[in-house]
Amino acid sequence: MQKVTIEPPDGYYDVTFNELSTQLEEEIETEIRPNFIFVMNESFWDPTRLPNLTFSEDPIPFFRSLQKNHTSGELIVPVLGGSTANTEFEVLTGNSIHLLPQGSLAYSQFVNHPHPSLASTLKNHGYETVAIHSYHDWFYRRNEVYTFFDFDRFESYRSFKNPEYRRNFISDLEVSKQIINEHQNSEGPLFIFAVTMQNHGPYNMRHYPEDRIQVTDMPEDITKVLNNYSTGVKDADDSLQLLVNYFRKIDDPTVIVFFGDHLPYLGAAYEGYTITGYLNDANPRFWEKDDYEKMYSVPFVIWDNFSDEKNADLRMSSSFLGAFVLEKYSQPQTPIMRFLNKTATKGAVVFSSRRDVNEFSPEDAKRYHLLQYDQLFGGQGPR
Repeated sequence: MQKVTIEPPDGYYDVTFNELSTQLEEEIETEIRPNFIFVMNESFWDPTRLPNLTFSEDPIPFFRSLQKNHTSGELIVPVLGGSTANTEFEVLTGNSIHLLPQGSLAYSQFVNHPHPSLASTLKNHGYETVAIHSYHDWFYRRNEVYTFFDFDRFESYRSFKNPEYRRNFISDLEVSKQIINEHQNSEGPLFIFAVTMQNHGPYNMRHYPEDRIQVTDMPEDITKVLNNYSTGVKDADDSLQLLVNYFRKIDDPTVIVFFGDHLPYLGAAYEGYTITGYLNDANPRFWEKDDYEKMYSVPFVIWDNFSDEKNADLRMSSSFLGAFVLEKYSQPQTPIMRFLNKTATKGAVVFSSRRDVNEFSPEDAKRYHLLQYDQLFGGQGPR
Protein backbone atom coordinates (compact mmCIF):
# COMPACT_ATOMS: atom_id res chain seq x y z
CA MET A 1 0.00 0.00 0.00
CA GLN A 2 2.96 2.31 0.56
CA LYS A 3 3.65 2.11 -3.17
CA VAL A 4 0.14 3.16 -4.20
CA THR A 5 0.22 6.80 -3.10
CA ILE A 6 3.10 9.03 -4.13
CA GLU A 7 3.53 12.24 -2.16
CA PRO A 8 4.82 15.38 -3.96
CA PRO A 9 8.41 16.37 -3.19
CA ASP A 10 9.05 19.31 -0.86
CA GLY A 11 8.59 22.62 -2.65
CA TYR A 12 6.50 21.21 -5.48
CA TYR A 13 3.60 23.62 -4.92
CA ASP A 14 5.98 26.57 -4.74
CA VAL A 15 6.87 26.27 -8.44
CA THR A 16 5.06 25.54 -11.66
CA PHE A 17 6.14 23.21 -14.41
CA ASN A 18 6.35 26.17 -16.78
CA GLU A 19 8.87 27.81 -14.47
CA LEU A 20 10.96 24.66 -14.39
CA SER A 21 10.77 23.95 -18.11
CA THR A 22 11.33 27.56 -19.20
CA GLN A 23 14.72 27.45 -17.52
CA LEU A 24 15.52 24.42 -19.68
CA GLU A 25 14.39 25.84 -23.02
CA GLU A 26 16.93 25.51 -25.77
CA GLU A 27 16.71 25.91 -29.52
CA ILE A 28 18.21 22.96 -31.39
CA GLU A 29 18.77 23.00 -35.11
CA THR A 30 19.32 19.65 -36.76
CA GLU A 31 21.11 19.20 -40.04
CA ILE A 32 20.04 15.59 -40.41
CA ARG A 33 17.35 13.35 -39.00
CA PRO A 34 18.94 9.91 -38.73
CA ASN A 35 17.07 6.72 -38.05
CA PHE A 36 17.38 5.89 -34.36
CA ILE A 37 17.30 2.18 -33.50
CA PHE A 38 17.51 1.22 -29.84
CA VAL A 39 17.90 -2.48 -29.05
CA MET A 40 17.57 -3.47 -25.41
CA ASN A 41 18.89 -7.02 -25.46
CA GLU A 42 17.64 -9.29 -22.71
CA SER A 43 20.30 -9.83 -19.99
CA PHE A 44 23.10 -8.77 -22.34
CA TRP A 45 26.42 -8.68 -20.51
CA ASP A 46 30.01 -9.81 -21.02
CA PRO A 47 30.36 -13.20 -19.26
CA THR A 48 34.13 -13.21 -19.75
CA ARG A 49 34.24 -10.71 -16.89
CA LEU A 50 33.71 -13.69 -14.60
CA PRO A 51 37.17 -14.73 -13.35
CA ASN A 52 38.62 -18.25 -13.13
CA LEU A 53 36.79 -19.47 -16.22
CA THR A 54 37.95 -20.72 -19.59
CA PHE A 55 35.72 -19.95 -22.59
CA SER A 56 35.92 -21.95 -25.81
CA GLU A 57 35.81 -18.62 -27.68
CA ASP A 58 34.88 -14.98 -27.16
CA PRO A 59 31.05 -14.82 -27.01
CA ILE A 60 30.87 -11.17 -28.20
CA PRO A 61 33.61 -10.56 -30.80
CA PHE A 62 31.50 -8.24 -32.95
CA PHE A 63 30.25 -6.15 -30.03
CA ARG A 64 33.83 -5.86 -28.81
CA SER A 65 35.00 -4.66 -32.23
CA LEU A 66 32.35 -1.91 -32.18
CA GLN A 67 33.46 -0.86 -28.70
CA LYS A 68 36.95 -0.15 -30.04
CA ASN A 69 35.83 2.10 -32.87
CA HIS A 70 32.54 3.67 -31.75
CA THR A 71 30.97 5.35 -28.76
CA SER A 72 30.66 2.88 -25.89
CA GLY A 73 30.71 2.48 -22.15
CA GLU A 74 28.77 1.25 -19.13
CA LEU A 75 25.20 1.88 -18.02
CA ILE A 76 24.36 1.83 -14.33
CA VAL A 77 20.93 0.19 -14.44
CA PRO A 78 18.33 0.15 -11.63
CA VAL A 79 17.66 -3.61 -11.57
CA LEU A 80 19.46 -6.93 -11.27
CA GLY A 81 18.34 -10.25 -12.73
CA GLY A 82 14.82 -9.04 -13.62
CA SER A 83 12.32 -6.16 -13.83
CA THR A 84 13.48 -5.37 -17.35
CA ALA A 85 10.84 -2.68 -17.87
CA ASN A 86 12.37 -0.41 -15.24
CA THR A 87 15.55 0.01 -17.28
CA GLU A 88 13.38 0.52 -20.35
CA PHE A 89 11.35 3.17 -18.50
CA GLU A 90 14.52 5.08 -17.61
CA VAL A 91 15.93 5.03 -21.15
CA LEU A 92 12.69 6.05 -22.86
CA THR A 93 11.70 8.83 -20.46
CA GLY A 94 14.79 10.08 -18.61
CA ASN A 95 12.97 9.37 -15.35
CA SER A 96 14.70 7.50 -12.51
CA ILE A 97 13.35 4.48 -10.68
CA HIS A 98 15.32 5.72 -7.67
CA LEU A 99 12.78 8.55 -7.29
CA LEU A 100 9.97 6.02 -6.84
CA PRO A 101 9.29 3.74 -3.85
CA GLN A 102 11.68 0.81 -3.58
CA GLY A 103 10.36 -2.20 -5.45
CA SER A 104 8.22 -0.18 -7.85
CA LEU A 105 7.41 -1.32 -11.39
CA ALA A 106 6.78 1.96 -13.17
CA TYR A 107 4.97 0.46 -16.18
CA SER A 108 2.61 -1.57 -14.03
CA GLN A 109 1.87 1.12 -11.45
CA PHE A 110 2.41 4.67 -12.64
CA VAL A 111 2.35 5.14 -16.43
CA ASN A 112 -1.38 5.68 -16.89
CA HIS A 113 -1.57 8.82 -19.03
CA PRO A 114 0.34 10.35 -21.97
CA HIS A 115 3.94 10.86 -20.96
CA PRO A 116 6.88 12.57 -22.74
CA SER A 117 9.37 10.04 -24.12
CA LEU A 118 11.91 9.49 -26.85
CA ALA A 119 9.02 8.34 -29.03
CA SER A 120 6.85 11.42 -28.50
CA THR A 121 9.81 13.79 -28.90
CA LEU A 122 10.95 12.27 -32.19
CA LYS A 123 7.39 11.82 -33.45
CA ASN A 124 6.85 15.55 -33.01
CA HIS A 125 9.95 16.01 -35.14
CA GLY A 126 8.53 14.00 -38.05
CA TYR A 127 9.63 10.49 -37.12
CA GLU A 128 7.69 7.27 -37.51
CA THR A 129 7.85 5.57 -34.10
CA VAL A 130 7.69 1.79 -33.70
CA ALA A 131 8.08 -0.45 -30.66
CA ILE A 132 9.05 -4.10 -31.15
CA HIS A 133 9.02 -6.87 -28.55
CA SER A 134 9.30 -10.55 -29.41
CA TYR A 135 6.95 -11.65 -26.63
CA HIS A 136 3.40 -11.01 -25.41
CA ASP A 137 2.12 -7.46 -25.84
CA TRP A 138 0.57 -7.44 -22.34
CA PHE A 139 3.89 -8.15 -20.64
CA TYR A 140 4.54 -5.20 -18.25
CA ARG A 141 1.45 -3.52 -19.79
CA ARG A 142 3.52 -2.51 -22.81
CA ASN A 143 0.41 -2.51 -25.03
CA GLU A 144 -0.92 0.40 -22.94
CA VAL A 145 2.33 2.09 -21.96
CA TYR A 146 3.60 2.39 -25.53
CA THR A 147 0.39 4.21 -26.45
CA PHE A 148 1.00 6.69 -23.62
CA PHE A 149 4.57 7.15 -24.89
CA ASP A 150 3.17 8.02 -28.35
CA PHE A 151 4.49 5.12 -30.40
CA ASP A 152 2.69 4.84 -33.73
CA ARG A 153 2.73 1.05 -33.59
CA PHE A 154 3.66 -1.81 -31.30
CA GLU A 155 4.78 -5.01 -33.00
CA SER A 156 4.65 -7.91 -30.51
CA TYR A 157 5.32 -11.60 -31.18
CA ARG A 158 2.15 -11.77 -33.29
CA SER A 159 3.82 -9.60 -35.94
CA PHE A 160 6.64 -12.07 -36.59
CA LYS A 161 5.97 -14.31 -39.60
CA ASN A 162 7.13 -17.92 -39.12
CA PRO A 163 10.02 -16.89 -36.87
CA GLU A 164 12.89 -19.05 -35.68
CA TYR A 165 12.65 -19.95 -32.00
CA ARG A 166 15.60 -20.42 -29.66
CA ARG A 167 14.93 -21.80 -26.15
CA ASN A 168 11.19 -21.54 -26.97
CA PHE A 169 11.54 -17.78 -27.46
CA ILE A 170 11.63 -15.86 -30.74
CA SER A 171 15.32 -15.52 -31.56
CA ASP A 172 17.32 -12.31 -31.40
CA LEU A 173 18.16 -12.78 -35.08
CA GLU A 174 14.44 -12.56 -35.90
CA VAL A 175 14.21 -9.24 -34.02
CA SER A 176 17.00 -7.82 -36.19
CA LYS A 177 15.18 -9.06 -39.30
CA GLN A 178 11.99 -7.39 -38.08
CA ILE A 179 13.87 -4.10 -37.61
CA ILE A 180 15.29 -4.36 -41.12
CA ASN A 181 11.81 -5.05 -42.50
CA GLU A 182 10.45 -1.98 -40.71
CA HIS A 183 13.14 0.16 -42.31
CA GLN A 184 12.52 -1.24 -45.77
CA ASN A 185 8.84 -0.30 -45.47
CA SER A 186 9.30 3.13 -43.90
CA GLU A 187 9.03 6.39 -45.82
CA GLY A 188 10.69 8.85 -43.47
CA PRO A 189 13.03 8.96 -40.51
CA LEU A 190 12.40 6.05 -38.19
CA PHE A 191 12.63 5.56 -34.44
CA ILE A 192 12.54 1.94 -33.27
CA PHE A 193 12.74 0.70 -29.71
CA ALA A 194 13.19 -3.09 -29.72
CA VAL A 195 13.23 -5.43 -26.73
CA THR A 196 14.44 -9.02 -27.18
CA MET A 197 13.47 -12.11 -25.20
CA GLN A 198 15.68 -15.03 -26.28
CA ASN A 199 18.22 -14.91 -23.44
CA HIS A 200 15.70 -14.57 -20.62
CA GLY A 201 16.42 -16.68 -17.55
CA PRO A 202 16.35 -19.04 -15.83
CA TYR A 203 19.31 -20.68 -17.52
CA ASN A 204 18.94 -24.10 -15.92
CA MET A 205 16.00 -24.75 -18.25
CA ARG A 206 15.09 -24.16 -21.92
CA HIS A 207 18.51 -25.32 -23.08
CA TYR A 208 19.83 -25.05 -26.62
CA PRO A 209 20.29 -28.18 -28.74
CA GLU A 210 23.97 -27.17 -28.87
CA ASP A 211 26.30 -25.06 -26.74
CA ARG A 212 27.93 -22.55 -29.08
CA ILE A 213 30.11 -21.47 -26.15
CA GLN A 214 31.56 -23.95 -23.68
CA VAL A 215 32.84 -22.95 -20.26
CA THR A 216 35.25 -25.11 -18.28
CA ASP A 217 36.79 -25.21 -14.80
CA MET A 218 33.45 -25.09 -12.94
CA PRO A 219 31.13 -27.69 -11.34
CA GLU A 220 28.77 -29.34 -13.81
CA ASP A 221 25.56 -27.65 -12.66
CA ILE A 222 26.90 -24.10 -12.92
CA THR A 223 28.74 -25.00 -16.16
CA LYS A 224 25.41 -25.84 -17.79
CA VAL A 225 23.98 -22.49 -16.68
CA LEU A 226 27.01 -20.57 -17.97
CA ASN A 227 27.06 -22.46 -21.29
CA ASN A 228 23.37 -21.75 -21.80
CA TYR A 229 23.68 -18.07 -20.99
CA SER A 230 26.88 -17.57 -23.01
CA THR A 231 25.38 -19.27 -26.05
CA GLY A 232 22.52 -16.77 -25.90
CA VAL A 233 25.01 -13.91 -25.71
CA LYS A 234 26.77 -15.30 -28.79
CA ASP A 235 23.44 -15.32 -30.63
CA ALA A 236 22.84 -11.73 -29.54
CA ASP A 237 26.24 -10.73 -30.92
CA ASP A 238 25.34 -12.31 -34.26
CA SER A 239 22.02 -10.45 -34.33
CA LEU A 240 23.83 -7.14 -33.78
CA GLN A 241 26.24 -7.95 -36.59
CA LEU A 242 23.33 -8.65 -38.98
CA LEU A 243 21.76 -5.30 -38.09
CA VAL A 244 24.94 -3.24 -38.43
CA ASN A 245 25.97 -4.92 -41.68
CA TYR A 246 22.59 -4.07 -43.21
CA PHE A 247 22.75 -0.38 -42.30
CA ARG A 248 26.39 -0.13 -43.39
CA LYS A 249 25.19 -0.71 -46.95
CA ILE A 250 22.45 1.92 -47.08
CA ASP A 251 22.59 5.68 -47.57
CA ASP A 252 20.11 6.59 -44.82
CA PRO A 253 21.96 8.04 -41.83
CA THR A 254 21.31 5.61 -38.98
CA VAL A 255 22.19 5.31 -35.31
CA ILE A 256 22.07 1.94 -33.52
CA VAL A 257 22.10 1.92 -29.71
CA PHE A 258 22.63 -1.58 -28.30
CA PHE A 259 22.59 -2.35 -24.56
CA GLY A 260 21.50 -4.80 -21.89
CA ASP A 261 18.71 -4.33 -19.36
CA HIS A 262 20.44 -5.99 -16.40
CA LEU A 263 22.91 -8.70 -15.44
CA PRO A 264 21.66 -12.29 -15.72
CA TYR A 265 20.52 -14.21 -12.67
CA LEU A 266 23.15 -16.95 -12.79
CA GLY A 267 21.92 -19.57 -10.36
CA ALA A 268 20.33 -19.37 -6.93
CA ALA A 269 21.70 -16.74 -4.55
CA TYR A 270 24.01 -15.31 -7.24
CA GLU A 271 25.93 -18.59 -7.27
CA GLY A 272 27.44 -17.96 -10.69
CA TYR A 273 29.04 -14.77 -9.39
CA THR A 274 30.27 -16.07 -6.04
CA ILE A 275 31.59 -19.44 -7.16
CA THR A 276 33.71 -17.80 -9.86
CA GLY A 277 35.05 -15.17 -7.47
CA TYR A 278 33.35 -12.22 -9.16
CA LEU A 279 31.55 -11.53 -5.86
CA ASN A 280 32.81 -12.27 -2.37
CA ASP A 281 29.41 -12.15 -0.67
CA ALA A 282 26.04 -13.16 -2.09
CA ASN A 283 24.13 -10.82 0.23
CA PRO A 284 23.56 -7.42 -1.45
CA ARG A 285 23.27 -5.77 1.98
CA PHE A 286 27.00 -6.27 2.42
CA TRP A 287 28.11 -5.12 -1.03
CA GLU A 288 30.65 -2.32 -1.12
CA LYS A 289 30.38 0.38 -3.79
CA ASP A 290 32.56 -1.56 -6.23
CA ASP A 291 30.48 -4.72 -5.84
CA TYR A 292 27.25 -2.78 -6.31
CA GLU A 293 28.51 -1.11 -9.50
CA LYS A 294 29.82 -4.40 -10.89
CA MET A 295 26.42 -6.02 -10.40
CA TYR A 296 24.43 -3.09 -11.82
CA SER A 297 26.63 -2.18 -14.81
CA VAL A 298 25.91 -3.37 -18.34
CA PRO A 299 27.86 -2.54 -21.50
CA PHE A 300 26.47 -0.45 -24.33
CA VAL A 301 27.62 0.69 -27.75
CA ILE A 302 26.38 3.42 -30.10
CA TRP A 303 27.15 2.84 -33.79
CA ASP A 304 26.33 5.12 -36.70
CA ASN A 305 27.11 5.15 -40.41
CA PHE A 306 27.85 8.86 -40.90
CA SER A 307 29.99 10.21 -38.05
CA ASP A 308 33.62 9.80 -37.03
CA GLU A 309 33.09 11.17 -33.51
CA LYS A 310 33.78 8.62 -30.77
CA ASN A 311 33.22 8.80 -27.02
CA ALA A 312 35.08 6.01 -25.24
CA ASP A 313 34.73 4.54 -21.75
CA LEU A 314 31.53 6.40 -20.92
CA ARG A 315 29.68 5.72 -17.68
CA MET A 316 26.16 6.90 -16.91
CA SER A 317 22.84 5.90 -15.39
CA SER A 318 20.43 4.32 -17.86
CA SER A 319 18.15 7.34 -17.36
CA PHE A 320 20.82 9.40 -19.14
CA LEU A 321 21.14 7.22 -22.24
CA GLY A 322 18.23 8.61 -24.28
CA ALA A 323 19.16 12.18 -23.36
CA PHE A 324 22.80 11.55 -24.29
CA VAL A 325 21.87 10.20 -27.72
CA LEU A 326 19.55 13.12 -28.52
CA GLU A 327 22.24 15.60 -27.45
CA LYS A 328 25.00 13.80 -29.35
CA TYR A 329 23.01 13.94 -32.58
CA SER A 330 21.53 17.43 -32.01
CA GLN A 331 17.90 16.38 -31.66
CA PRO A 332 15.07 18.00 -29.64
CA GLN A 333 14.71 16.92 -26.02
CA THR A 334 12.13 16.82 -23.25
CA PRO A 335 12.75 19.16 -20.28
CA ILE A 336 13.99 16.27 -18.13
CA MET A 337 16.42 15.19 -20.83
CA ARG A 338 17.74 18.73 -21.23
CA PHE A 339 18.14 18.86 -17.47
CA LEU A 340 20.10 15.59 -17.47
CA ASN A 341 22.43 16.84 -20.18
CA LYS A 342 23.06 19.98 -18.15
CA THR A 343 23.96 17.94 -15.07
CA ALA A 344 26.29 15.90 -17.27
CA THR A 345 28.28 19.06 -18.05
CA LYS A 346 28.91 19.26 -14.28
CA GLY A 347 30.23 15.71 -14.23
CA ALA A 348 27.09 14.25 -12.63
CA VAL A 349 25.96 11.34 -14.81
CA VAL A 350 24.90 8.77 -12.21
CA PHE A 351 21.78 9.20 -10.10
CA SER A 352 21.12 6.67 -7.37
CA SER A 353 19.37 6.27 -4.04
CA ARG A 354 22.64 4.75 -2.83
CA ARG A 355 24.64 7.69 -1.51
CA ASP A 356 28.12 6.42 -2.33
CA VAL A 357 27.06 5.88 -5.97
CA ASN A 358 24.97 9.03 -6.50
CA GLU A 359 26.76 11.97 -8.14
CA PHE A 360 23.97 14.56 -7.98
CA SER A 361 24.15 17.61 -5.74
CA PRO A 362 21.21 18.01 -3.32
CA GLU A 363 19.96 20.93 -5.41
CA ASP A 364 20.02 18.99 -8.67
CA ALA A 365 18.48 15.93 -7.03
CA LYS A 366 15.60 18.07 -5.79
CA ARG A 367 15.07 19.60 -9.23
CA TYR A 368 15.13 16.15 -10.83
CA HIS A 369 12.49 14.98 -8.36
CA LEU A 370 10.27 18.00 -9.10
CA LEU A 371 10.46 17.47 -12.86
CA GLN A 372 9.77 13.75 -12.65
CA TYR A 373 6.92 14.08 -10.16
CA ASP A 374 5.21 16.65 -12.36
CA GLN A 375 5.41 14.47 -15.46
CA LEU A 376 4.20 11.31 -13.73
CA PHE A 377 1.74 12.63 -11.16
CA GLY A 378 1.37 16.41 -11.20
CA GLY A 379 -0.57 17.07 -14.34
CA GLN A 380 1.27 20.32 -15.13
CA GLY A 381 3.80 18.91 -17.57
CA PRO A 382 3.42 18.57 -21.36
CA ARG A 383 1.09 15.77 -22.37
